[in-house]
Amino acid sequence: MLHHNERYPHMDAFDLVIEPSTKVVTALIPAAGLNTRLFPASISACPSLFPVIDSTGTCKPAILTIVEELCDAGIQKIVIIVRREHRSAFESLFFKPPSEEYFHRLSKKDQMCVRACVRACVRGRT
Repeated sequence: MLHHNERYPHMDAFDLVIEPSTKVVTALIPAAGLNTRLFPASISACPSLFPVIDSTGTCKPAILTIVEELCDAGIQKIVIIVRREHRSAFESLFFKPPSEEYFHRLSKKDQMCVRACVRACVRGRT
């Protein structure tokens, strides 16, 4: 069905809706690159773990922001490819909650973030 396009008033347009034949349930995140573009910062830490500020103003590792968006989109399984030397850092982020002492020093907002992350990771760990 043709209709008038408000963005381009001199052109007619029609709606085209494309839906996937199957639902995507798995995401693969490649995080094992050498990251030479971020040298020398990439020598001391994996750039996927660099801090970013999300839309709520919370500072968190970049990879966590990506994982949260995938979870919100309904992705059920997330695979992150990492370098061997960064594996322990990723495991600490996703599978080891902070110590009780550290946790209680966090703001209530950050405590909720930690709880949500731990719940999601424990639920998804196979």
